[in-house]
This record gives sequence, C-alpha cells and structure tokens, in this order.
Amino acid sequence: MFILLKPEMKRFVKELDPYLTEEGFSVDFRHPISDWHSLANKLYAPQLQDSVFASEFNAYLWITKSLFGNNALAYQISREEEVERNLSDLKELKDRFRRDISEKIDDPITFLINLDRLKTYQPVETGKRGIIHIGQIPLEEGSYDGRWDYFFFKYIHTPDNKDCHEREEGILRSLGIYNRRITEDQWAQMKETGTLTPAKNSEVYNG
Repeated sequence: MFILLKPEMKRFVKELDPYLTEEGFSVDFRHPISDWHSLANKLYAPQLQDSVFASEFNAYLWITKSLFGNNALAYQISREEEVERNLSDLKELKDRFRRDISEKIDDPITFLINLDRLKTYQPVETGKRGIIHIGQIPLEEGSYDGRWDYFFFKYIHTPDNKDCHEREEGILRSLGIYNRRITEDQWAQMKETGTLTPAKNSEVYNG
C-alpha cells in the first residue's frame, strides 16, 4: 500500500502521520520523489483524456510547482486488512485530512488564477471571463481582467480502488521511486525544517 504527499504538504510535512496511526496503518518506508510533475502526469493519465480535467490539472500543477516546488514523498504503508478495506479507509482518511488541514491552514486564503496568462497546456478554456470587483468597483483599473478560476490544494493522493492501486503501484516501481529510502535522521530533519527534500549526502539507495 502507498500514500503520496504532494508538494504543498511541505508546509506541514509532519501532520499526516497521526492520522495513519489512528487508523492502524504503519509507515514502513518513506521515499523521496524529485519530479512530481512527471509522476503526476503518469498517475492521472486516464483522467487526462478528459479535456476539462486536463486543463484544470495542468493549471494545478503549475500553481503547486510555482509555490512549493516539484518534490513530493511516497509512503509505503501496511495494515492487516484486505486491500479493498484499506483503500476504502485511506479514502476516508484522505477526505478527513484535507478537510481538517484546509480549515486549519487555508481558510483565509483563496487562489484565483488568471488562466489567460498561464503558460501551460489548456486543451479547453475553463474558468470565468471577466473583471474581479469588490462590489461594483474593480480591484485595480486594467489589472484584473481575464479568465479566472479558483483552485484549492489536494495535499495527498491515494488510489481510488484496487485496479487503480495495482496500476499506480506499477508506475512507482517502474520509475524506481521505491529504490531510495529516507532514513530516520533525514525524516527528523525534514520535519524540523518543513521540507520534502532529504539531505542527499546520507540518502540510502536500495538497488
């Protein structure tokens, strides 16, 4: 089993572990992901066949990379339950974690992006075109006219079902994500400094 921490998780890298412990999951290994953008495109390839999803997904990747970088993290986790039960409980955990973190961290923040100025692939035009106002007054004359959409952070990824799990697990293995492990010393430092990037000089390679 696995769960992925997306780039925006660097703001609170240590927050997920208690949720996993509460549900009876053990974190067996942690693995660094140095190119989340490329991995995400492979993981979400089936959904990217939908042009609306592709446009919104590419905008989301641009936002997270611009604000938080391109590093992510994979947890290998285990629990003595059937795969389907584990996946179902992980989905509930994911939803609860996202809700709790959003209320704790992101409530005061709204991200509106001018998609017309975004230099990333958008197969269809999403969002709403217009000028951002407060009441009837533009925020700034000539500066807030565009095609706007609202984005929120997703934080973590888990597979939706058993078939998705098998497919995505295969992607992680084929890309060698599990070949590098984060040591306990590295993990302690990462939590202390709020980063998803382990110190390279002590990284453990497993084949």
